[in-house]
Amino acid sequence: MNSPSIVLYENDAPIYSAHHHAALLIDLVQKKSNNTNTNQKISSHKLLSGTGLFYEDIINGEKNISGEQILRLIKNAQLFDKNNDLSFRWGHTLWPGHYDSFSQLLGNCQNLYQTLQVLSKHRLKLSPLITPIITQDSRYCYIHWRDAIGLGEQRKFVIESWMTGFSALCHARSKQKLPWHFGFSHIKPKYQEQYQVNLGDQLYFDLGIDVMAIDKAYLHQNWQHETTTAYNIALRQCQQNQTNAVTFIEQIFNYIQANIRQSLTLEEVATHFKMSSATFKRKLKKHNCRFQQLQDQTRLSTALYLYQCNGFNNSQVANYLNFNDMPNYRRAFKRWSGRTPNNLKQDLSMSSISLV
Repeated sequence: MNSPSIVLYENDAPIYSAHHHAALLIDLVQKKSNNTNTNQKISSHKLLSGTGLFYEDIINGEKNISGEQILRLIKNAQLFDKNNDLSFRWGHTLWPGHYDSFSQLLGNCQNLYQTLQVLSKHRLKLSPLITPIITQDSRYCYIHWRDAIGLGEQRKFVIESWMTGFSALCHARSKQKLPWHFGFSHIKPKYQEQYQVNLGDQLYFDLGIDVMAIDKAYLHQNWQHETTTAYNIALRQCQQNQTNAVTFIEQIFNYIQANIRQSLTLEEVATHFKMSSATFKRKLKKHNCRFQQLQDQTRLSTALYLYQCNGFNNSQVANYLNFNDMPNYRRAFKRWSGRTPNNLKQDLSMSSISLV
């Protein structure tokens, strides 16, 4: 059977079910409001302001919304997040969730490896805002969470939610708290206690990438209460409903990654996607990013992968990425991450597991 053709979606395309992730966030904010002692309750109208949505759109179970609308909802919800815990509370509700057969499939996985495969393959339904990129070296498994729609200012909030959500899912399914290590691209926040309560103590900030890491020994440990029949039924249903879709940002990342050893220009990439440079720039701006930013993020993640998984040294990484000399590579690396290669590697070797 031929694979379905790839559909390319931009962040204003209404492809996400309104009664899934968005509904969970609305419920959390309103529940928090109803549990306070103040007289000021948060209406759905305030939460949906500027989204172009009505509460009836959420609850009728049929409305699709865009990434732009979800991001505006998140921005509105953050205005009422006085304790800096909303992202973590949202994370705890994300998975398995109530996403029809996709949740049934995720909730009946037999182990961590299978869970990662399901989350990655059905990311449009299960992980619509950030893409899980799964890699392994000789000892560890890594989940690199990569922006899928152009998160902009809401990136940190979403990353907090997704890492909390996946850690919580693993805890619930395995009946044990798995020893994840968490690395974040952003600097250490003032509310670090929320990270410790929800994620633990293995936290690393200002890395330039967002990554979770765990010993591969946990990948194939059987989880309790798995149901093979329910899993197979859900798998068939998901395969029937699967859309071979890629977001605009994912497609750009993928093309840069496939040509990572070349010094691509904006004009070359625009031509590949049959756009003028001006149109390509407008689309990037619409997705809250710049071409240089996407290229830098891809090069940084590739460099860190080569350090960790291939055991490359600075000279080998510089050569792989087609830098003519080490000073140019060091300057570029510092632009990508804010650190020199040696400085970042030294900071990341402080524990029993290295995140790069």
